[in-house]
Amino acid sequence: MLFFSKRVGIKIPKYIEVFYNQKKNLLFLIGPFGSKVLMLGFKLVLVTIARYIFVIASFLGGIRRKKNKSFCGSFLAQLRLAILELSVKSFMALRLLGVGFKVYILKLGVNNILQFKLGFSHFIFYKIPENISVFSLKNIKLFLSNPCLNKMTQVSAFIRSFKLPDPYKGKGILYNNEVVLLKKGKKIS
Repeated sequence: MLFFSKRVGIKIPKYIEVFYNQKKNLLFLIGPFGSKVLMLGFKLVLVTIARYIFVIASFLGGIRRKKNKSFCGSFLAQLRLAILELSVKSFMALRLLGVGFKVYILKLGVNNILQFKLGFSHFIFYKIPENISVFSLKNIKLFLSNPCLNKMTQVSAFIRSFKLPDPYKGKGILYNNEVVLLKKGKKIS
């Protein structure tokens, strides 16, 4: 029995090439911003019609059917993310909000190191991974870019953990479009 649903179709842009190796169960995607390889944990039948990919999986029934359906759904989410990463260059912006909070980019040979001044009695240093490009604007805004969205969000979350936003004053490292809802302090009557 074959399961086919219209909502599992994904439109592939013209500038992205898709290759599938059935023996090794690998899906290759090549785009303008690099290439991706998706390893599949299950056998897959791909039908490419007019730049669309439809995922068709054979189901047996019962619990196994539910498992295969969830695998297909997670594969489609991975495929959409890979197409997004290959078609658009992604950026992540962080801003330092607080009096005296600054970030400096130090270049030591091949390595780039971020030096943070976040109101502590010491500086915080962070070595930037090789494949992530970083630049700073007025020492209070930090921009990260990388083709891999997961890697970039991991690095930005780690940088943000140096000084999480304070719920009472709103100071800390925030994402560019993040708004902190401030709590009320103690009332003195």
